[in-house]
Amino acid sequence: MSTLCGSGLEGRDAEKRLMTRVLDRAREGSSGVLVLRGPAGIGKTELLRSVVGQAPKDLMRLSCLGVQIEMGLPYAGLHQLLRPLLGRLDTLPAPQAAALAGAFGMADTDADRFLVALAALTLLTEAAENHPMLLAVVDDAQFLDPATRDALRFLARRLEADRVAVLFGVRDGCTEDFHAPELPVLRVGPLSDEDGRRVLARSGLPLAESTVNRLLREAAGNPLALTELPLALTDAQRRGLEPLPEMLPLGERLQEAFLARVRQLPHPSQVFLLMAAVHGGGDLGTLDAAARHLGLPLDACAAAERAGLVGIQDHTVEFRHPLIRAAACQAMTFTERQAVHRALAEVLTGQPERRTLHLAAATSGTDDELAAQLAASAARASRAGGAATAVGALERAASLASRPQDRQRYMVEAAESAWRAAQAARANALLEEAGTLTSDPRCLARITHLRGSIKHASNDPAAACRTLVEGALPVMADEPDLAGTMLVMAARGAFVANDAETMARIGRMVEDLPLPGEHPVRRLGRRLVALVDQDLRVPEADTIAEHAEPATLAWLDPADPQPWVWPPTLYPYVLGKSARTRTSLEAAADTLRERGQVGTLPMTLAPLVALEIATGRWSSALANGDEGLALAEETGQEGAACHLRVLLGWMAALRGQSERCRELVQLGLAAAAEHKIASASAIAHWALGLLALGEGRPEDAVELLEQVVLPERAGSHFMLAAAVLPDLIEAAVRAGRHQAAEEYLCRYEQWRIGAEHHYFQGLLDRCRALVRRGDDCDELFRRAIDAPTQSPFELSRSRLLYGEWLRRERRIKDARVQLQAALVQFRTLEAEHWAQRTKAELRAAGGADTAAPDAATPFSGLTPREMQIVRFVGRGMSNQEIAAQLFLSPRTVGYHLYKLFPKLGVTSRHQLRGFSLSL
Repeated sequence: MSTLCGSGLEGRDAEKRLMTRVLDRAREGSSGVLVLRGPAGIGKTELLRSVVGQAPKDLMRLSCLGVQIEMGLPYAGLHQLLRPLLGRLDTLPAPQAAALAGAFGMADTDADRFLVALAALTLLTEAAENHPMLLAVVDDAQFLDPATRDALRFLARRLEADRVAVLFGVRDGCTEDFHAPELPVLRVGPLSDEDGRRVLARSGLPLAESTVNRLLREAAGNPLALTELPLALTDAQRRGLEPLPEMLPLGERLQEAFLARVRQLPHPSQVFLLMAAVHGGGDLGTLDAAARHLGLPLDACAAAERAGLVGIQDHTVEFRHPLIRAAACQAMTFTERQAVHRALAEVLTGQPERRTLHLAAATSGTDDELAAQLAASAARASRAGGAATAVGALERAASLASRPQDRQRYMVEAAESAWRAAQAARANALLEEAGTLTSDPRCLARITHLRGSIKHASNDPAAACRTLVEGALPVMADEPDLAGTMLVMAARGAFVANDAETMARIGRMVEDLPLPGEHPVRRLGRRLVALVDQDLRVPEADTIAEHAEPATLAWLDPADPQPWVWPPTLYPYVLGKSARTRTSLEAAADTLRERGQVGTLPMTLAPLVALEIATGRWSSALANGDEGLALAEETGQEGAACHLRVLLGWMAALRGQSERCRELVQLGLAAAAEHKIASASAIAHWALGLLALGEGRPEDAVELLEQVVLPERAGSHFMLAAAVLPDLIEAAVRAGRHQAAEEYLCRYEQWRIGAEHHYFQGLLDRCRALVRRGDDCDELFRRAIDAPTQSPFELSRSRLLYGEWLRRERRIKDARVQLQAALVQFRTLEAEHWAQRTKAELRAAGGADTAAPDAATPFSGLTPREMQIVRFVGRGMSNQEIAAQLFLSPRTVGYHLYKLFPKLGVTSRHQLRGFSLSL
């Protein structure tokens, strides 16, 4: 943390009380996070230092300072913060330890950015266990390198029941920012005139009243201005004998004040200050070595230290304020800055990343060898999770390269890194420029691939699909793997955009790729064509069910951190392959959690949640859906977030949670309209239609469900219509629209359902019994109930409809059997509207409600997070292992366990085994 500027703490009692409360909460085990924001010189640093100084001596303190020059070094800030804890690295779970070691250059391993953040969280919270609390102070957070910034935001959001407090200081008005709207903020405002007078009085300088009034007006309550501006005046100006100079805007005025003081130093001291400013680390040994290289005298730093511009502590040069660092750079010429960078490069032989950055800053013109070094540095930064850092290095490499093909390659790699860092606009700009440099087919295909990825995730899936198909055509013969990857992503775009014709075309293109006959991409092509033809009988109906590895479930784009999961949401449901695919997706999600691949998880959880809802595993669906939605929102994956919202709305509709259903669905529909996500719009209308059907509003249900089934309607979808038709048929029958019900039944029968699709065959039998009501109704209902592999919810609906028919046929005893069984299951599922309707029908049949009123699952009172913890405890996992799976601290897991034991009526972990099996 930077040294204080001596402005005191006048008028800051309220701020100090709030910061003290944050520390008190952490000491009590509730964690605490606070972001101090304000302009330069407003007193953030001094407030942070005062809290640290007044905190009890038995707590553990960690700190780091954001330094602008180090923004190009991934995890430089995090390493500074965690350096005292690195001796505990071997106590972390192996994947976390490896990721953190890779991030800090201690091992040659990849470092997924979320796994690094999770490792930092675990390290902090575990260290806090050995102390009354741990206090981490991060000043000038706006100048943290992007990788550290993301890791600390991730960490701060997950502190719950930990004895950890984190305080951030952030300067407003900079090009860079520490954007964390989800964290609590304390805005540090200006001092009152009364407090300002006390600051001026502390200077001990003779100040005329007119000068005091002018300084109070110009400083506008800024303590640093009140401290520094009097020092920049002449004695006559202070005494009011000469007029004060015309004032600049405050930020520039402070900069000018510091610049004037820097220029008063001897030239060697100015050069030394420049070296300290651009080096960033402030290590006195390195600076002295570079000074000798430039021929500077041994006491070059002394004048700056005597002037109070820097301090030396523990062999480290610290600037009194970041504005002094900026002034040191501003005081020197471009040539002098180049010479300083070159000198630092000469002495930093053991720090290749820093050395390469200094060489690049010292070089004019082209240099292919240095460009290659920068590219290698960028590759290491990407492996360490610093994609944002890699962009700048690759852009500089492109500017140094002499050959167009090398410039193009570096720019494409920079665009890929920008996309990984969620900088879509920057990636598109780089691709636009790269596309003009050469006509190399493979490189142009890479450019098109990335453009399609960005469009798919950020804007328009249909446009993305067209871009990807056009880009795949030129490389189908020579680069079939690349073309296949592009076409798989395009197929997902066609599904999401409801473009059946393009999906069939993609399927035929995939079949034509020169790949082995049993290659999964080739098999997928046959499936795509068959689905558009409404044929569910293709032998290889489920191309993923035989595999559980994420690499098979997700077609990973090397230029995109998000996987293009195939199947998309509810695709296996349409195929009647829900159970097998659900098992595969569960295994994939567990593997991704174990590896800490947070960015990959939401798009894997979305289809899993859909299948869990369809197969009646609603408690698990709620837990996974809540987890996936939070991660999708956190990582900016709007497509996955949109699907997860409507899926959770779908489940809320089934459970009769009307307000929650409408809230989630409206949010999902807004995002679906903005991003043209037709598949999410279809699920949203389906959810609202099911809600209307459950609430006894069949006419409304027909109108809403027709939005999915009828072409050109708001929620239409060529594939999801097959799944919606049974609900629409029931709604039409209940609304008395028998002709429409007959037409929809005929349409449902046109789907070529194979004999192995028992699930859809059972639904078809139920629909035939509802619509045609012939002599074979009893047989059709029995076949619907006996059909294997169907969900508990659909089975209960079939029993309800069968019970209603039996009561109308005056087979009262048989009706009661079916209705009683349906009621028990609806209550177990907490399907409130359906339970009430079944209860009314049972009463009409003269039956007594013998189902226990609280027949719902024992998970009713649990939060989604608690349900996840129950599941993992049931597998025999420790708190630390569960924490790694859910991206929490072990202490937070223990806190949730303590709360859920009484909810479930258990007293020990081993008792949760039985509960977890039914999740």
